[in-house]
Amino acid sequence: MNGFGRPVPLELLLLPLAWAALQVLDRHGATFCMVLLGAGGLVLWIRNLKLQRTLLDTPLARIASAAQGYVALRGRLLPFDGSAMTLPGNGMPCVWFSCETQERVGDRWRTVSRDQSEESLRLADDSGECLVFWEQASMLGLHCDTTHRADERVIERWLAPGDVVTVIGELRTRLGDQGDRALDAEVGVLLDAWKRDRPTLLRRFDCNGDGQIDLAEWQAVRHEAREVVLRERAQRPPVAETHVVQAPPDGRPFVVSALASRGQRLRLAALMAVDVATFLGSLWWLSQTWHTVAH
Repeated sequence: MNGFGRPVPLELLLLPLAWAALQVLDRHGATFCMVLLGAGGLVLWIRNLKLQRTLLDTPLARIASAAQGYVALRGRLLPFDGSAMTLPGNGMPCVWFSCETQERVGDRWRTVSRDQSEESLRLADDSGECLVFWEQASMLGLHCDTTHRADERVIERWLAPGDVVTVIGELRTRLGDQGDRALDAEVGVLLDAWKRDRPTLLRRFDCNGDGQIDLAEWQAVRHEAREVVLRERAQRPPVAETHVVQAPPDGRPFVVSALASRGQRLRLAALMAVDVATFLGSLWWLSQTWHTVAH
């Protein structure tokens, strides 16, 4: 599941292991839980340290002048198609939402359905705009609202139009119909149309009159098709570049954060403190257990 779908910090997922270790009477089971708990704390500390270094070491850039590759951008969110969506539950305007419905089963809550918008995010600063393909992103600072109805609750999380967010990820600029792949595709479409009208194709390009298009003649066909496409493009209005930010292919952090910089640092510092405490606490428990067994 992507970062938007995570309702709580991953650190809270370690709580069941701690509870099991304290409740399990069998020493071997408790030891196994504590080993997992310590390993989880260490892994999450490394993950958060990497994210903290990314936030500190990646300078902010302007959308229009940012270099291709790993960047940090800050701007305001705009509706994807000009009009904001509304949340299914409370009707608030949003540009992205996640809705989770849970029902009470005894003293626990069980998820019965999830809903999520699919539109990309549209980010703008004073230099331009870009799209954010938010899949796989770690999300910080979502608005959240919980509505209770009898033995059911609905948890909604969203980003609103005008929210200021920081996006750290891989920037790629798409050149519309000016790229080589797009040109080859247009040439291929035109060639398919010419091949369907074989008599005209032979009349134009069968220079030796043998009723076939040989290799040399086919090269002439392709050259002419390319020239036709280029002439048609020259008469079209220019196509604007499209800037897109997405998950880095090398696995570096991909972050969409609605928290201010100070809030990001404080949140990560708190999570890292929890991770260290979890790791050291599990080591202490294991050392005490081994000491007891040894004596």
